[in-house]
Amino acid sequence: MRLDIYFRKNLLHFLRQSELSDADQKKLAGLPRAFWQKEINLGNIKLENKILKPSSNIDGSKKFQIKIDWEKIKKNWGQFYEKKLILRKLKIELVKKYPGLLAVNKPAGIAVHLTFPLSREKKREISLIEGVINEYPEISEATEPGEEERPGIVHRLDKNTSGVLLIARNLKIKRQLKKQFQQRGIKKTYLALVAGDFPYESFEISNPIGKLASNPLKRGVGPAKLINPKPSVTRGEKVKRGELEWGIIKKWLKYIEKGGYTLLRLFPETGRTHQIRVHLASLGYPIVGDTLYGSRQALPGFHCLHAYRISWKNPSGKILSATANKIII
Repeated sequence: MRLDIYFRKNLLHFLRQSELSDADQKKLAGLPRAFWQKEINLGNIKLENKILKPSSNIDGSKKFQIKIDWEKIKKNWGQFYEKKLILRKLKIELVKKYPGLLAVNKPAGIAVHLTFPLSREKKREISLIEGVINEYPEISEATEPGEEERPGIVHRLDKNTSGVLLIARNLKIKRQLKKQFQQRGIKKTYLALVAGDFPYESFEISNPIGKLASNPLKRGVGPAKLINPKPSVTRGEKVKRGELEWGIIKKWLKYIEKGGYTLLRLFPETGRTHQIRVHLASLGYPIVGDTLYGSRQALPGFHCLHAYRISWKNPSGKILSATANKIII
């Protein structure tokens, strides 16, 4: 079993063996696996006094050889989690602004919400929501108990995905939007670039998506062994020249050769983690720059997936929409 997974599963056991206070133990027990991956990378959790990778395999019989520096871990927890959101200035491009919500054009290369950095670098990157709240402080009140670090967030885009994102400005609108997402009332359109001549003019992919048992950091579709697979559906079509203003994707075209690529328009009907990325990779056409799912072409801080348009209903039932006509990298 991976060291990070083993440690997270047995966290309560390790905490009971520590000299931390009950209050500190309770707070640390609720931290995500990403936090413990970071601590492994930093060498604050060692096996046989060796610094290992979070993905290193561990035999359960060696649990007594795990050495934990609780003082350093507690310090990191205070720095990255106890302080929670740190408001900083960030240039925000508004697509639409309403009394109850914002539609912003998220740049590629920035996380939507607070994440714990996994590298040995301790510097925490600013998240989009921290920059948005800096300009629109009322959003800090749009939060449910237990999710104080995600005010206003009703959906998310992957860090290296660009495009339109809805952010609620109050709790009432947040709950309404979340309900629409749950009932599949939100309609989304994405643009994606894949290498090669994509063979289908239009298509539908409907496969269960789940965490890969062999690598829970990735998602996959059958016949691979999956953890908690859930139904997922993505429809799509080729974008022919003239159907889209090509200036929208000029940021992508700077990094790739002309020709030999296919631009796709995609309509996800469900919202599973990495859904479009996993679905296209399952057909043998991973998104350009998405090395996690098989692209051979690494791009600096982005992959060629853009949330182009989103539509929703306002409280009176009127359908509204927002379009991100520019890719920000």
